[in-house]
Amino acid sequence: MNLAFWAKMSGLISMFWCGGASMQSQVPCGQPAGCPLASCQTAPLVPLDPPAPMVTLKVRVPANSMPGKELEYRYFIENASPGDAHHVIVRNPLPANVKFFRASPAPHQMDPELQWHLGTMHGGAKCEISLIVLPTGADDIKNCVRIQYEHGQCVTTRLAQAPPGAEPPLHDGKPKMPKVEAIPPEKPAKLKLTMEGPKDRYANMPARYFITVTNTGKGLATNLLVRATLPEKTEFISASDDGVHLMSQVAWLLKDLEPGAKRTVELNFKSQGTGQRCVKVSALADGGVSDQGELCTNFAGASALLLELFDRQDPVGIGRDASYPIIVHNTGSAPMTNVLIRARVPKEMVLARTVPADHKLAERAPQGQWLIFGPATVEPGSKTQFEVFVKAVAAGDARFRVEMTADQLDPARGPVIGEEPTTIYDDTGKIPVKMLSRKKN
Repeated sequence: MNLAFWAKMSGLISMFWCGGASMQSQVPCGQPAGCPLASCQTAPLVPLDPPAPMVTLKVRVPANSMPGKELEYRYFIENASPGDAHHVIVRNPLPANVKFFRASPAPHQMDPELQWHLGTMHGGAKCEISLIVLPTGADDIKNCVRIQYEHGQCVTTRLAQAPPGAEPPLHDGKPKMPKVEAIPPEKPAKLKLTMEGPKDRYANMPARYFITVTNTGKGLATNLLVRATLPEKTEFISASDDGVHLMSQVAWLLKDLEPGAKRTVELNFKSQGTGQRCVKVSALADGGVSDQGELCTNFAGASALLLELFDRQDPVGIGRDASYPIIVHNTGSAPMTNVLIRARVPKEMVLARTVPADHKLAERAPQGQWLIFGPATVEPGSKTQFEVFVKAVAAGDARFRVEMTADQLDPARGPVIGEEPTTIYDDTGKIPVKMLSRKKN
């Protein structure tokens, strides 16, 4: 059939038709003989139904690949009709011989199958999903992905006050028509996002954020999705309310939110370095209802130095060698600068050498000889080690003392002090009883 035929048929809608025993016997009036004029009727108006949605799915993937190599699937979803498709869901149960690697956007559900909840797709809307998997064997991979959606219609029937066939009442000689109340338009939902979290925090320490979404509108917010994007150089810790974390995204599917209601979810992560980190969040519901927000936190380094001192020999005979390792640990998250170590060799000993060798001799005190290491910079998580080698020259209770200072330490509280006692005995090999009973500090 051609266009001329359909144009002709369309023009017959307003013509008279001849009734018969069945629809098959009806023909246009004035055509074949035997069609009585009394049987001619006006063709009823045919209502025009709204178009139904038609959501299509196309899958693109390499036809050949190598075992152990990443395999990317690209899903193209399109609503090819002017009608809206509701509750669109892409479902993808992964084959047994692949392992999930990553996807963009992140799935809203991981088990027992991957699911992407696309909400409402309006006429002509398009969406693309990228899924990357890793083969776990050498067998062929058969991956089946499906799409589902809902379609419906809303119709309105206006009710008149007079029953069918009844005459409307007269008013001043004219029929008084019943008053028809106008149907109010559908009340929309409206979303508002707020965030609470620390303005300042130490790096490598957990930071808690509370994300609240409120429906400030008059209608129901359906298929509510809240999503947070973690900044770079951060590490995800946890999320409340079954939040799903994938790559740098955390998503919560909160379903429906009544007018005036609110929902709060919690997010925990830590910064792997210092600087400002900004969390971006968004809320989206059916009908394009959305809101966005952002909260920034300054992550600073924490200063923490640990001084460790011990002796490798105790007791030590006169004329024998001994040594004292000095270890400085930076257990914080910020560099420690101008770290200075002052060590005092007790008067019962004399200095032999140091490792490293670059030290400076300072003043000599009645208690012994002072020497200085540094200044040095100790990075977070690292340590610096020195060792002082000595020779015992006099019997007694020798006290090896260390004092540590740095830019980040409070000078008002004085240096960090460490002291290690060592017993030195004479050439006869006898150890004084009072020294054997002494407890180290």
